[in-house]
Amino acid sequence: MRLDRLKDRLQDSKDKYEDEAALAEEKHEAGRVYLNEADKLLASVHAAQQRAKGDRNNIDKLFKKSQHLVDVIKNYFADVSYK
Repeated sequence: MRLDRLKDRLQDSKDKYEDEAALAEEKHEAGRVYLNEADKLLASVHAAQQRAKGDRNNIDKLFKKSQHLVDVIKNYFADVSYK
């Protein structure tokens, strides 16, 4: 009788831990899905950051060229007005 009770308790414990293990596996899989999505988003953000840096460099180059053009025009008009 006592042996049967211990066997029942052992089986109950096994069932409980199997259920908990299955639940943990489900949560682990869900976490893996979220982690993969986070990795994709991080890669997208990094790519956008790199594009923004490139755009910023192009804007800086364009600004320097336009500033040079303004200086050339100012110098031209300064030379023309003295003649």
